[in-house]
Amino acid sequence: MQFPQTTFASKNRCFKSGEPQGYGKIFRSAIHPRSSLYPKSWSSSFTLVELLVVVVILGLLAGLLVPALGKAREASQNGVCLANLKQWGYLIEAYSRDNNGTLPYFDSRAWYLALWKDYLYPNRSFPTNYQASAVGIFPKEMEGTIYECPRMKKTDPPDKCYRSYGMNMRAGNTNTGKLLSVPKPSLAALMGEAWGGSAISAGSSINSSPLIARHGSNCNILYADGHVAPVVLTKAITIGWTNAFWGTN
Repeated sequence: MQFPQTTFASKNRCFKSGEPQGYGKIFRSAIHPRSSLYPKSWSSSFTLVELLVVVVILGLLAGLLVPALGKAREASQNGVCLANLKQWGYLIEAYSRDNNGTLPYFDSRAWYLALWKDYLYPNRSFPTNYQASAVGIFPKEMEGTIYECPRMKKTDPPDKCYRSYGMNMRAGNTNTGKLLSVPKPSLAALMGEAWGGSAISAGSSINSSPLIARHGSNCNILYADGHVAPVVLTKAITIGWTNAFWGTN
């Protein structure tokens, strides 16, 4: 016996001719956003409350990021300062090699003038307004060079000379000072961050020493053995000369 051939479409006259058959059509049309099943008031735009929530979240993220970015900037500036001092170490070593082991004389403009002219910029004139007695002056010729700590102008006293670095007065206080004769070179400061003048030295108090802490509580130092590192300014190194930091014992 043969049964008559029937199809789902012939039993379900709800489908129009030429219309795709099957449950897929019903399923797709049932969830379509423009279907009549959705209320006419439905909208894809943000509500005021949602926008306020987004603004609050962005504000919180900004509050978290700003301090982190500030610390990253300070770390970058500290790295530049340490790199500057490292470059000074190479220059002083080269000067010492070319001058029978002697160190550049710290006084007046001697050390930074000699290194500028003979090792850094032999074809450029040294800034004429860069005097040890000048207050608040930092020539444009030196901006962005190893003469400038990135944090110098933000922290130095306004009534002092703008000087980023100074030579240790006791390490090179005469033209016969020898680099290799510095005792305990890994502990002895050769150059450091300073305000005013062209030298670093001990003082009668912490505040009277030319050393300055530009990076938090740290002052970056170039040591006689060539390494650079920060040091916290304390009474032990800022008052009196009789310690290894100044190369006197």
